[in-house]
Amino acid sequence: MTISDNLDPSVLYEDLARAAFNNCKKWGDPWKYAAQEVYTRFVPEPDLRGKRALSTILIKLIIDNSESNHVKQLQSLEDQVWEASSQEQIIKIIKKAIDLYNQLKNQE
Repeated sequence: MTISDNLDPSVLYEDLARAAFNNCKKWGDPWKYAAQEVYTRFVPEPDLRGKRALSTILIKLIIDNSESNHVKQLQSLEDQVWEASSQEQIIKIIKKAIDLYNQLKNQE
């Protein structure tokens, strides 16, 4: 599954989360992070729970792709989550993570 380029950041967030957790259903991951409603944690600026959710998603991608050439980029994105202070920064992280995820899936 590749993730499409959607303009709604909450949809992008949910798509990334669901993809990271093996294309689970909405709310289908162990922590219930795979839902666009969680994106409200980044508006107007990211809070601790939102950062934890996105960090967990990225860590899952890192673990699942630990042998790939993109692991260092994923690790860098996970670090950036904790430094992010605006919704715009979170959107950039999500979009970059989706780009890396799609590259990984195209290599399979």
